[in-house]
Amino acid sequence: MSRWWRAGWPLLGKTLLAMINYPDYARYLAHHRHHHPERPPLSEAAFIRARQEARYGGGAGHTPRCC
Repeated sequence: MSRWWRAGWPLLGKTLLAMINYPDYARYLAHHRHHHPERPPLSEAAFIRARQEARYGGGAGHTPRCC
């Protein structure tokens, strides 16, 4: 396997996850450590759940926004 392929593989994975708007827990942890050191961070499952609710809304009667 070429050196380029080994070096580019992690970047390709991050790019694909960003394209589907999958939340980056490692980036969240780095931000949280820097900006909010006094508070404990969310677990990975709670973080992903919170990001999904922020993106899609919560509750059964949620009406999608038009704009």
